[in-house]
Amino acid sequence: MQQITEASLIYYARRQCAEQWRVFLTVLAEELAQNMAQEQARDFMRNLGRRMALRLPHPDLHTLADLEVSINRLWEQMEWGYVRLREQADHVVVAHYCAPLRAAFGAAAIKWTPALLEGVYAQWFEAFGAGEELRLRQASAPRGSDDALEFHLARKDILDEVAG
Repeated sequence: MQQITEASLIYYARRQCAEQWRVFLTVLAEELAQNMAQEQARDFMRNLGRRMALRLPHPDLHTLADLEVSINRLWEQMEWGYVRLREQADHVVVAHYCAPLRAAFGAAAIKWTPALLEGVYAQWFEAFGAGEELRLRQASAPRGSDDALEFHLARKDILDEVAG
C-alpha cells in the first residue's frame, strides 16, 4: 500500500475549506483569539455548534449504528469529515476524523475550534434523548494527519473522574 505524502496531505487539507472563505475564517479566528481567553473562545464555538445542530436534520433513530450512518451522510454532504461511534462500558466514544477546522480557521485556532463539534454532538445527543445526567465533552486534542478528535458521552461524574 502506498503512503500518503506530506504534499498530498497539504493538498487535501486545502480542499477542506473553499478558498472564498479561507481568509475570512482565519482572520475571524485570529480576532476571536486576540479578544477572548481560550475558554471563552471554546464557549463561543460550542454555542455556535449547538445552534448549527438545531438547523441540521437529525432523524429519529434507535441505534448508535443508525445514528452513525445518518450523521456520516450529513457530514459527507457538508464535506466535514466522518464520525465513528463506539459504545464502551461507561461511555460512548464519538471519534471525528478529517474535520475542516484547521483548514478553515488555521493551525493556531485548533486548540479551541473543536468545541464547535462538541456543541453539535452535544445538541444532537440531547435531541436523541441523552437526558440531563449525560454530558458530552472533548476527550482529546486533534491528532494525526486526519486531526482525529475524540469526544465522550457519559454521566458528568464519570467525565469529571477521567478529567481529574
